[in-house]
Amino acid sequence: MAQKLFYTFHFAIVLLVSSIVISDVSGIYPGILFEYTKENGFFELASGLLLFLSGTALLLIAKTFTQRNIKYLSLFTGLILILGAMEELSWGQHIFGFETGELFKNNKQHETNLHNFIPGWIFGLSINLSFYVFFVFIPIFSYLFENRIFSGKYSKLDQLRAFVPSLNLALVFCFGFSLQKYFIIETYTDTLALVFSLLLLAIAANKKKDFWFTVHITLIILATILFMFSQELFRFKNLQYEIREFVFIYGMIYWLSLCINTIHKQQSR
Repeated sequence: MAQKLFYTFHFAIVLLVSSIVISDVSGIYPGILFEYTKENGFFELASGLLLFLSGTALLLIAKTFTQRNIKYLSLFTGLILILGAMEELSWGQHIFGFETGELFKNNKQHETNLHNFIPGWIFGLSINLSFYVFFVFIPIFSYLFENRIFSGKYSKLDQLRAFVPSLNLALVFCFGFSLQKYFIIETYTDTLALVFSLLLLAIAANKKKDFWFTVHITLIILATILFMFSQELFRFKNLQYEIREFVFIYGMIYWLSLCINTIHKQQSR
C-alpha cells in the first residue's frame, strides 16, 4: 500500500512538472516555471515542509521502537532531516524576514545557511556523483548481474541486498536528473550520464517485462525529451534545481523509511 501511494505521488509530480513546462514553453502561462522555482516558491517550500514533517515523524516513531539500535538510528535520521529542512529554508530567514548575520554574509547567496559556503561546482558534483552511484547505478547493476553479485558466495553482500534501492526508485532519481539545462558544455557529462542510465534501465525493462515498470520508464523518457526541447526555459543556475531537490528528497525519504522498516523487522525476529 505504501509503495502504491509513493509512486502515485511521484507520477503526479512528474505530470505536474511536465504540465508547468508545457504551459510555459507554449506561451499559455509564460514565466510559470520561474514562479514555481523562485526562492520560497512552491518547490522550495515543499522540500522544506517534506523534510521537516518526515523528520518529526521519525522522532515520534522512534519512541515506539524497543530495540536500542533502531531507536537511535530513527532519532539520528529524524534530526538530520529536520536540520536539512532548516538549511533548505535558510532557517526561515525569508519567511520571518530577519537579516543575514555577519557570519553568513560571506556565503554565495548571503543567506543564513551552511551549504552555500561550499563552492557550487563542488557541492553539485558531490551530490550528482553520490546520487548517481547509489540510487541509479547500484540498483541497475544489482538487477542486471544479481546472479553474480548475490550468488551466496559473499554473505555480507547478500545481507545488504535488502537495502539496495529498487529499479523504480532509480527511475525516480533519473527524473530528478532530467531537470537541467541541456546542450551547454557545463552539462554534457550530466546528459551523457542520464542517457546512459536510461539506456541501462531500458535493458532492465526488457529483462523485467513488468507492465508498470515499462509505463514508468516510458513516462520518464518522454519527460526527458520534453525538457530537452524546452531547454530555453531552463537555466544552469538556480531554476529547475529546486524541483530536482524536491524529487531527490522524497525519493531519499522513501528509501530511508524502507531501510528503517527492514532493520526493524530483522531485529524483531
